[in-house]
Amino acid sequence: MGKRFQYIVFSVALISSALFHILNNHYLANENPEALRSGITVHTNDDASYIAPVENFLQGKGWKSNAVGKAAYTTRTPGYGLLYLPARFFFSQNNALLALVIFQVLLFAFSITQVPAILTALLLNKKWKKILTLSFALLPMFYGFLSYTLTEAVTPSLLIIIVAMLVKRKPGLGKQFILWLLLSFLILVRPPLIVWMLAIPIFYLPLLKRNIIRLLGASIIVLTPTAIWQLHLYNVTGEFQGLHPIYQDDSNTVYRPPHKAIWNFHKSWGQTGPEFHNTIDFLASAARYNRDRDDAVIQTMNIVPARVKSLVSEDSLALNYGNYYDILQSQANEFRSEAPVAGLSEKEKELIAYFDRVEKRYSKSDFFYSQIIVPSQVFKTLALHSNLSLFVFQKPWRGNLIMEGLRLVCFANHTLAFYIFLLSIFVLFLNRNALIIIVPTACYLGYLCFIQRGIEERYTLPFLIPMIAVSAKTLELVYRRSIHLMKGK
Repeated sequence: MGKRFQYIVFSVALISSALFHILNNHYLANENPEALRSGITVHTNDDASYIAPVENFLQGKGWKSNAVGKAAYTTRTPGYGLLYLPARFFFSQNNALLALVIFQVLLFAFSITQVPAILTALLLNKKWKKILTLSFALLPMFYGFLSYTLTEAVTPSLLIIIVAMLVKRKPGLGKQFILWLLLSFLILVRPPLIVWMLAIPIFYLPLLKRNIIRLLGASIIVLTPTAIWQLHLYNVTGEFQGLHPIYQDDSNTVYRPPHKAIWNFHKSWGQTGPEFHNTIDFLASAARYNRDRDDAVIQTMNIVPARVKSLVSEDSLALNYGNYYDILQSQANEFRSEAPVAGLSEKEKELIAYFDRVEKRYSKSDFFYSQIIVPSQVFKTLALHSNLSLFVFQKPWRGNLIMEGLRLVCFANHTLAFYIFLLSIFVLFLNRNALIIIVPTACYLGYLCFIQRGIEERYTLPFLIPMIAVSAKTLELVYRRSIHLMKGK
């Protein structure tokens, strides 16, 4: 693809993404103004943990959020904040937010100009390269978070740039160094994307033995920023925190180790993340505000399916949900006064041990449902939606004929990408450039479906364009082979 096409793609991506986000903010300002931060970015519950560390750092308070206890340091890695920091250093908060959104839109537009390199490396035909690239630039399913202060505002764009560098003809050492620095930063922005380290050995194929020093060097470059961050957290908290440290024993919120044990039990039988949060938030609210204990326990028990109750004692479950109510009630003063809780109590340790036991018992007794059916349901839920997350698509334009046509197009693209990707694993396993995309993506989807099981469309957004790229190549190969077989007959 020539420079002229790249300029066209950049312009289309820039104009379309900026236009939809401006329209979205316009409708929010009129219909739901509290959903906007300073009238510029879409407000989410995660905002504070991304923005506050920068504000506190510039005020000399250190790199931490306003959470209580260790969570102030551990909740978020600093990658996204480091993008906001330069703008906030020079501008007021409102202007810094505006500069951040402009940067995110420009980064997205630039990333789409790199898509043809990915499609060329996959040997997709020229016509489909143009169609796909322009669809990525135009369709709002690919850029729904550019006016948010969330990692998903930048991780899809960064990943496209990284994948384009991975599948191009092997660059010189200087460009390789830049590639690994970008990957290291991507992981510092969103730690679960560490799965893309699996692309490093594939990148150095077929002469892996000869390139073993470069492979080790690349791995060190990629892991060093995250390792430094982990050392910092250890120095601050006195504990090794890991890549997903949301549960702390001094937290005054529900995000304490008992919450993790209960969530592991609930997701083993298929309760989704939003459903679980509603369940626990109801129980926690009842406990903290002294609402009826028995009613709260009954409401929680009503959520548990009959197949689970048949394998786990209902009486013991009800008793332990009641115990959790009592624990949350005992921590209500710390919650209201924003004070840390002094470590895990013996009751909490007993509760954790109980839910660990029943999770293992249920998963073992109902293995096929828990380990096969539930992950399949998670995959289906991840796949079957349009990815049109903006308010304007969900509320004001809902039901409009053109809008519903767009929703149908995006739904088809999103759903087919997921299911054809499964076929790609088998069809493209000998294609090195396809494997660079397939291996990390398959491992990540496996993690979401079998382990994490928390369903949010933004979790898979960074993988969506690479997935469609390999799915398109799979369709092309299947089509060609079908034609060949038909002619052979």
